[in-house]
Amino acid sequence: MTKHPAHDGNEVMMTVREVAEYLRVSAATVYKWARDEKIPCHRFGRLLRFKKHEIDELMKEQGAG
Repeated sequence: MTKHPAHDGNEVMMTVREVAEYLRVSAATVYKWARDEKIPCHRFGRLLRFKKHEIDELMKEQGAG
């Protein structure tokens, strides 16, 4: 996981591969979820980055539903 320089240093930004490993799914699944807006993502040109706390919140919501 990497810290994005545009933030205060506490914001953990994850790559597609990191999110895939974290959620135990394939990178293709992460791309599909991002395309279908099922997972919050941030685009930097062609790059996708994900805020770890947003992923964690989504997983909590999914687990509670």
